[in-house]
Amino acid sequence: MSSQADRVAVDVLLPTRAPAPWLAETLDGLNAQVGCSWRLIAVVHGDASGLAPLILAKVPDAVVVPMPPDARLQDLLNAGLDACTATYVARQDHDDIPEPTRLAAQRAFLDEHPAVLAVGSAATVIDERGGMVGIRRLPVGAQVLKRLRWKSALVHPSVMFRRASVVEAGGYDPRATHAEDYELWLRLAALGNLDNLPEPLLRYRVHSEQVSRAKAVPHATRVVVARSRRALARSRRESLLMAQVRQAVWSVPQILRSIQRDGT
Repeated sequence: MSSQADRVAVDVLLPTRAPAPWLAETLDGLNAQVGCSWRLIAVVHGDASGLAPLILAKVPDAVVVPMPPDARLQDLLNAGLDACTATYVARQDHDDIPEPTRLAAQRAFLDEHPAVLAVGSAATVIDERGGMVGIRRLPVGAQVLKRLRWKSALVHPSVMFRRASVVEAGGYDPRATHAEDYELWLRLAALGNLDNLPEPLLRYRVHSEQVSRAKAVPHATRVVVARSRRALARSRRESLLMAQVRQAVWSVPQILRSIQRDGT
């Protein structure tokens, strides 16, 4: 890995917070990358005293960005994005493990497909002990937009995107709590194409503390997603009525989660 930021092909944007039991495995996976220069942008949520030494021991030229404990995920991601300088930014979570060819494969794809603004991949699903649970397949090509109109079509920590395009789109919306990735994909799709690579390039860990599994999407987020869904429909000259139908279908499980959470 180059220590010169201006020579790095990819910035890896990784938010983390203690206790981060699988962070060392994630960093080892990054250090095993082949065929692509990269730099780690580690955004540490809350007390960094335990994590920063581990990060710097594993990745000495990492950039560690401290954030206060009351920051939200979208705040962490925007702070990390501000620290990125490479053409491409790869999202990575601290509980998942990238395959050795992940960064090189996604960088090559974006180099070869200038109309694609973000590319994810299929993922091998693992459990808390690292055992394989299954394969999460994602749509590819034109099927990505078809699914995206209804729900997210990319695994967030598997995605590499063009930094300039995400900055142009406005970054992660601070109001999109618990759906910051999907709302961003909707805005990006209004500017260009999104895609997935069919091969699993990430070992995606499923556990009880994941935000996507444990948290309900609040009303304010649903409002922001609805706005971006309508903007996508307008940009593609599609029916706004159908966009409202899709928003209603997407919102139902989110509302039910909120009711179940409030009732417990």
